[in-house]
Amino acid sequence: MAKASVCISLSFILSFFNIFQLPSGGGVSLESLPLMILAWSEGPAAGLAGGIACGMLLLMKPSCIVHPLQFLLDYPIALSSFAIVGFIGKNSGHIKKWAMSASAFTARALCHTLSGVLFCSLFLKTPPENILIYSAAYNLSYMVPTAIICSILFIWISSGIEKRNMPQSERESK
Repeated sequence: MAKASVCISLSFILSFFNIFQLPSGGGVSLESLPLMILAWSEGPAAGLAGGIACGMLLLMKPSCIVHPLQFLLDYPIALSSFAIVGFIGKNSGHIKKWAMSASAFTARALCHTLSGVLFCSLFLKTPPENILIYSAAYNLSYMVPTAIICSILFIWISSGIEKRNMPQSERESK
């Protein structure tokens, strides 16, 4: 419970610090990293609960919500996608960690893209001709760099934790 609280709080705090911010929302940040670590260390159920809790906390930040489904897709569902990382299991190789990280970020990007389609169709007087492509391009412009940075840091941190938790004899052989 304490680890979940710390990870959720850290994720919320990191959401205020962006490497760059896009004009209509979204930006490159490390807010996903604590949720990934939570799901990896405590399992998918903790990752799901942590993502939902963090999504609800993010409502305290200024946001533009035009529809209940858009809210669900952008906040609790998108952030709970990191529960996927919880299926990795301890002492997994780098390739499995990359694959699960990519799966989690793909799920999150899909949530934000669908939310963008909903937002554009409801809010813009003249939406772009192909809303899906516009929304995907917009969201991937910040999700891809975020995914790369957070995945690299996640693999580095999780590997360090795994190595630290190994018996001394195994650590010396690696």
